[in-house]
Amino acid sequence: VKLGRYIEGMWGHLLLSIVFNLLFKITPLAISFVTSYMISTAVLGNVSNIWRLFFAALILVLLSGVFAYMDVLVSHDTAYRILAKLRNIAYDKIDELAPAAMEGRHSGELTSIVLEDVETLEWFYAHTIGQLAVAVIVPLTALILLGFISPLISLILVPFIVLMICVPIRTAKKADTQGVSVKAAYSELNTQIVDGVQGLKDIISFGWQGQYFSRFSSALKKHEDAQLNYAKRSGNETRNFQLVIGIGSLCGQAVAAALVMNGNIGAVWLIPVFILCSAIFTPIQDALTMSTNYGLIFGASKRLFDLLQMKPTVVDSGCMEEKDLTEQKNDNAHTISFE
Repeated sequence: VKLGRYIEGMWGHLLLSIVFNLLFKITPLAISFVTSYMISTAVLGNVSNIWRLFFAALILVLLSGVFAYMDVLVSHDTAYRILAKLRNIAYDKIDELAPAAMEGRHSGELTSIVLEDVETLEWFYAHTIGQLAVAVIVPLTALILLGFISPLISLILVPFIVLMICVPIRTAKKADTQGVSVKAAYSELNTQIVDGVQGLKDIISFGWQGQYFSRFSSALKKHEDAQLNYAKRSGNETRNFQLVIGIGSLCGQAVAAALVMNGNIGAVWLIPVFILCSAIFTPIQDALTMSTNYGLIFGASKRLFDLLQMKPTVVDSGCMEEKDLTEQKNDNAHTISFE
């Protein structure tokens, strides 16, 4: 959100990428529903609409290919346009701040912000924004569709959807802290690498190899530990997602089977409901799986935003103030009279 003001003029591209991502994700769900209904009608001996359903599924398959291509093209084109814009802004900011405000900051740290941190934001702009919209619209559509078949099935699935959302929320603060730690550790490691390359002659001349490798090994260990802690937490989140999806799908399918056996819904809807009970979690899982990277995205965006918010020590307005000109004239006059 804080970086939103730096990408003015790109909101139209972002909206278009969200639309294509939504079409790309909802088309396979429609294909699964139509084909499963077609199979059910064929098994039950009702073949009057079989060809109509077949051609509908064929059109959806063709459209899914088009939407898949457009989703990749538009989302990544938008993301890399934004990254190029952010990098240009970051370079301009460094030029504005240098040299006084850059005192005490290593070139390796600035390099990791402009290159690595901005590159990390590609996850957010190319994947996360569209997935968040899809994770709301597609499950809501599927729940409404299941509600027309049987409201009880929708009610059974809602608690599991809420439980899935609670998994990353519970660890959000820890993820953000770990993301900042990973980025800081990477910055320190990058600083040691750049310092080693730039100061190679001095390191060899003064025999500082042992001291340098000690600092490098320490930075490498910090980066390894930060990455490991982040991976453990994200792995636990993914495991919990899979557990909730498995139990939720099984409960929804069991309720659907019981409703068919009791005659509350037609047998023709059994396979489509089975498909929807599993597919309804897919877009939520995609968005929440990406949430395992939210800590890294938060850490990268925070470091970039902090850089962009830095104030220059000296403001270069491009002209000398009138007061300075007067003082300079007086100094020149004093020098002439002295001579």
